[in-house]
Amino acid sequence: MKASVWKDVRSKNLWRIREVERFVFPYDYATPDRCSATDDRICEFFIKQLRESKSKVFNIIQLMFERHIKGLESYESLRTDIDIFSDEVKARHCEWKDVDPQWVEKIIEVDLELIRGTQELLAVLHEIYSAVVEYKKIRLIDHAALVYEPNIEKKLTRYAHGVRVMVGDLARTFKERDMVCNLKKLEMRKTFDRIRQMAGERV
Repeated sequence: MKASVWKDVRSKNLWRIREVERFVFPYDYATPDRCSATDDRICEFFIKQLRESKSKVFNIIQLMFERHIKGLESYESLRTDIDIFSDEVKARHCEWKDVDPQWVEKIIEVDLELIRGTQELLAVLHEIYSAVVEYKKIRLIDHAALVYEPNIEKKLTRYAHGVRVMVGDLARTFKERDMVCNLKKLEMRKTFDRIRQMAGERV
């Protein structure tokens, strides 16, 4: 992409770019080299956010274990989901050769969506941890022991399911970004598959 074209793209998407630059700077898709460097910074940011998310999930699991609150399996599964997503980010591959301006605009849009999504993920996990920390034992009239009210376990399981949906949505959005980055490669693969299919039909 020529510098003048990037200038136009940046002008049209300035509010998105400025919001992205609060977290990732510099943010520049003007040339293949800058695209590659920006992609590295963006993905490093996502990996850092996911690492922090996994740490928060671990803290939730540890606290639930210490307090004998059921539902650990849901949070173990959530931690696995975050691990898988993080591995997908680390394994991504973009060649950044002659990316069409309209697709760069799409990448900017998706970058911002992912940044907002990871921020929301961290905020929700913080709220869940706070809920476990603040939850008090109650004394049941018919029992001498202090116990946790059972609804907390149902709520925590429901929260874990909701967060797993969030992580799944983020992973799908990242795959969309990866596809946009590699459109030409995908088109070549489709063409090859079509030729191979035609050759097979003739045989």
